[in-house]
Amino acid sequence: MKIIRFICTFSIAWGAAPLIARTIRTPSAVERGPISELYTELNQDCWTGKLWGSYYHKSAYKAFNDRGNCTPFSTLFFNDPQFSPQQAFFQSTASSRANPLLTTSVMGPRIAYKESGFSLGGACQRWLGDTWRCGIRAQLPFKKIRMQRRKSCGNGASDLGGQTSSNLAAQRVDFVNGVPVCSFAYRLDFLSRLFYTCLPCPGQNIPLVNYSDTNFPPNNPITISNQDITSQNLSPVTVLASSTGQLPPPPFAITQEQALQLPILPGTGTLANGRAQFSQAISYSPLGMDAAQQARLFIVPSVAPNRVVAPARIIKQHVKELLECVDLEAENVFKECGISFESQCTRGIGDFDTELFIGHSFSDCFYAELYGGITFPTGKKVSDPRLIFRQPLGNNGHYEYTLGVQGLWQLHPWLAVQSQAAWHPVKRRLECVATAFQGASIKNIGLPTKASVAWDHVTFRLDVLITPPSHCA
Repeated sequence: MKIIRFICTFSIAWGAAPLIARTIRTPSAVERGPISELYTELNQDCWTGKLWGSYYHKSAYKAFNDRGNCTPFSTLFFNDPQFSPQQAFFQSTASSRANPLLTTSVMGPRIAYKESGFSLGGACQRWLGDTWRCGIRAQLPFKKIRMQRRKSCGNGASDLGGQTSSNLAAQRVDFVNGVPVCSFAYRLDFLSRLFYTCLPCPGQNIPLVNYSDTNFPPNNPITISNQDITSQNLSPVTVLASSTGQLPPPPFAITQEQALQLPILPGTGTLANGRAQFSQAISYSPLGMDAAQQARLFIVPSVAPNRVVAPARIIKQHVKELLECVDLEAENVFKECGISFESQCTRGIGDFDTELFIGHSFSDCFYAELYGGITFPTGKKVSDPRLIFRQPLGNNGHYEYTLGVQGLWQLHPWLAVQSQAAWHPVKRRLECVATAFQGASIKNIGLPTKASVAWDHVTFRLDVLITPPSHCA
């Protein structure tokens, strides 16, 4: 029987990864030993054995979704490249008096995946007659997996790309008629989620913005901080539109005389660009139910004669006090629970792979093999799912079984094809996972809970091997 040796290899591998973000399965060319020393060497010595070592490195910062489109690698963890914090909660909705940014902030954490290591392995085989052989293979990897945070992408400037209070509530010095005044711009939807006080008293249930305040009969105007902000009270504040929801360019403040000459804001709040004033004759209840339109309007002060008018100063001071007792970043709701989005690095031995095989050589140019194995969970595990990007060095404590077939075809003296197909069921066990809320569209963010976990996956592999013309005619 001739010896077949291949010295140049091109490999294509497909894998169906389990739906567990902590286990990133990326098949490598050396996961069952070196291809340059194939298991199909037809050496008919009674017993043969060999040892090997291999080094590998792989990295990624993008992935493909189920539609074949390229997406950030973090999508594998969260099910979406960008998301609002409320999407991690029941029915993808959440609200908190202490965190008014939960619904408007859009976070987009980004990560790069890097894995490197080396494997030590060995194989022993015995020939049974001229065409059959059986044997055992084993391999132990040593790994380093690093998940490196990259610049986040969201709608704000927080660590995870989310909004901060400075995106929605800004204070600055404006010059009005050459006189410096302490000005501000507050996005209306942000103010609408604040309550009158943070203290445990009846006022904690009163919204800061009242779109129909019955304390000011007979018109029941819109009020902020219990201040009438309509033309009935000489328009102490006005609205400045921003179609993008971003802070409009300064200056924010205008004179009270200019404010009273502005067009009236309709009850729906529709204002493409520019400024408008509130009117006591208009009901703003429709605007109060339209958070999307509120997000396009900023409340800015009026000045008379050389300072911000008294009702606007009251609003400014009230908002300043409220900002001292609420979370200034949406992701604080996670950080307060110990959930970490920081970079993680894990290193050590991986899971120990063992395999039994039996093969048959049908001719000098065709060989087939059936193999089965057990992967022992010797790799380092992840026990705290709050460390979102921490990766185990194996199956996280699960035994894995393998049943597969492979075949080798020598198609030409310089061309051969090796294919493999294998099923990998993973044994069920209890482990700590992130709590999943019903209806939540974002995954893997939650407090630890015990769960019984099992999965399986199928791997297909095709290796095309090129070598100078040799033995097989």
